[in-house]
Amino acid sequence: MTSLTDSLLLSLRVDQPGTLQARLHRAIREAILSGRLRPGERLPATRLLAKSLSLGRNTVSLAYEALASEGYLTARGGSGHYVAADLPDAPLNHDPIPVRTSKTAALAALPVSSGQPALDLFPRDLFARLTARAWRRAGPALLSCRDVAGLPPLREAVAHYLRVTRDVRAEAGQVVILSGVQQALSLLAHLLMPDRDAGVGIEDPGYPGLVETIAALGRPAISIAVDRDGAVPPAPAAPTLTVLSPSRQYPLGLTMPLARRIAWVQAASEQGFHILEDDYDSEFRYEGKAQPSLQGLDPSGHVLYTGGSSKALFPAARIAWLVLPDRLVDPFLKLRHALDSFPPLASQLPLVDFIGEGHFARHMRRLRMAHRDRAETFAAAFRVTLGDRFHLSGGGAGLHLIAEPVTGDLPDDRILARLALDAGIGAAALSVTYRDVAPRQGLLLGFADIPSSEMPSRLARFKASVDAGSISDFQRPHHGLG
Repeated sequence: MTSLTDSLLLSLRVDQPGTLQARLHRAIREAILSGRLRPGERLPATRLLAKSLSLGRNTVSLAYEALASEGYLTARGGSGHYVAADLPDAPLNHDPIPVRTSKTAALAALPVSSGQPALDLFPRDLFARLTARAWRRAGPALLSCRDVAGLPPLREAVAHYLRVTRDVRAEAGQVVILSGVQQALSLLAHLLMPDRDAGVGIEDPGYPGLVETIAALGRPAISIAVDRDGAVPPAPAAPTLTVLSPSRQYPLGLTMPLARRIAWVQAASEQGFHILEDDYDSEFRYEGKAQPSLQGLDPSGHVLYTGGSSKALFPAARIAWLVLPDRLVDPFLKLRHALDSFPPLASQLPLVDFIGEGHFARHMRRLRMAHRDRAETFAAAFRVTLGDRFHLSGGGAGLHLIAEPVTGDLPDDRILARLALDAGIGAAALSVTYRDVAPRQGLLLGFADIPSSEMPSRLARFKASVDAGSISDFQRPHHGLG
């Protein structure tokens, strides 16, 4: 024991990172791997080793337990700990990878977004408790869940929430858990459009991310005109699959009135095409009553509904849901299984109780009030600071305002978006959302993720950067997509 304790003492005295338990664990493991402790050799009792090394007995016990769980030691009841006869494979014999603080700092410095919610209000402590509780309850059956549609309790919670809040016709068996609207669009295009040359209908202007998805599928994007009531119904027919955002049209923020919604539903039923309703931020309405979902008005099953957590929770959550008519559920799930099997459990598990116990709905109410206040504060500060350069609109719903130049001496909106981002204001260029229609110049300005106290200073920096530069200073292209 003397030679072992001497080598362990030496290792513990070396200036190495980690707690005493971690350093003892590492020293014993190295003694095993180097052959100084041979297979079958008995280690000192925890009490004796603790006394020899001037450590707490609990420190030694925990190190022994960790080594046993990793396969380096075997515990024999009443006899002690012995070096295992079969050691773990070599790839496992390494120290934990240290966290690089530079990466953490880089993540903290990520740019703001024009469509980001108030992340400072997300109930992280509550969500962490629900996550820990869910994992404590997770037994073998749950850990091996391979349901291609997603975790059944989560689908039940989502279906109930959508029925109550969005008038969606949804039962748990119709809900599929996905990562976002782009995954939903990709799968539906494969399922509903066997003709590989067929195009997908999309609003013009519209969300550039969907245009990129359609292009990646090798299909053309067919523009759907937008007027003051939102997307214009097709004449004579729409593409087999058309994506609409009736609750809040992106980027113009228009809400489709009921008569226009009924016209789209009737056209889809009569002509046999499908609509993918992208309800991306319907929860955030600050004025008036929300219109019912398009899907809830459709008895024929031609409107497919998708929403998610990126705007309601946080962008990195990557949890969305798709509501399908019964006739499409089985073929959709067969296709989904062939392409990516089933959604990961870890991202779904905490949402079951977060939605089911009402925390999600309470969080939405809190966000709506906070976003409304921040929209009003931002608009007031913007008009004081930049009201002579831009016309501001769109504060009744959603997560961005629209600022359109009223003077002709401003640079391209892509350059303005970069300057706004540099000033700490989430911004996207309005012009890049247009395709076949002549683009309008303007900015989509995020307000929800900016503390009210910081709005005047950030807007002042933005104004100063615009006023200080000449057109020749603004030559680096930047789309500023949020």
